[in-house]
Amino acid sequence: DVMGMVLLAKALAAVGGSGTEIALVANTHAALNDVTHTELDAFLETVAGADPILKAQIDAGAVRAVPSGQFSTLLDLNRCGPELNGWVTDQFEKVPASDEWLVVFDG
Repeated sequence: DVMGMVLLAKALAAVGGSGTEIALVANTHAALNDVTHTELDAFLETVAGADPILKAQIDAGAVRAVPSGQFSTLLDLNRCGPELNGWVTDQFEKVPASDEWLVVFDG
């Protein structure tokens, strides 16, 4: 799942062009077999070391990992952490909700 989502993020960042920002969100704390933000960061760093396009996207801020603030296998959008809330707030300032947004849930 993680590999597929990273590939999707890379493709969306490429298709979206300049100004497109993709957040790969993972649990802050371990929950069953879910990937944590720390593991996702490490995976992105490893993959970016072998993929110059993804590395450039990460360096430009087009693809990033954001912790959800969650510690459960069930996503509760009422209990997101400050990092995810901050990222979404920043994005609303750049791209109003009435404009183009795409949210993909995997799990």
